Amino acid sequence: TEQRRAEAERRAGEARLRAMVEHAPLGIMLTSPDGMDLTYLNSTMLRMSGLDAEEARRRGTPLSVHPDDVERLRREWERARSLGVPHSLAGRFLRPDGTVAWWEST
Repeated sequence: TEQRRAEAERRAGEARLRAMVEHAPLGIMLTSPDGMDLTYLNSTMLRMSGLDAEEARRRGTPLSVHPDDVERLRREWERARSLGVPHSLAGRFLRPDGTVAWWEST
């Protein structure tokens, strides 16, 4: 029927979108509205942070943010959130192996 065909097309479109996001060449992280809980990390974001999915979920939104950046980033994010304006942040990940990766977030 028409309804079944439409549902099959919707599912196929969702599958394509999931594949594009998962394999995007940039890190994608989604959080709860308050920014405290991770709801999704793509494989590129995991590689950037140097964490596996389980460790990322355990650490939460800070992931592996460099200790020297944590407080500044928290202040900037909270300011943007309190004003209800978009944010643009830049910082570093300090990966478990000791290497550093720069990132920018919007």
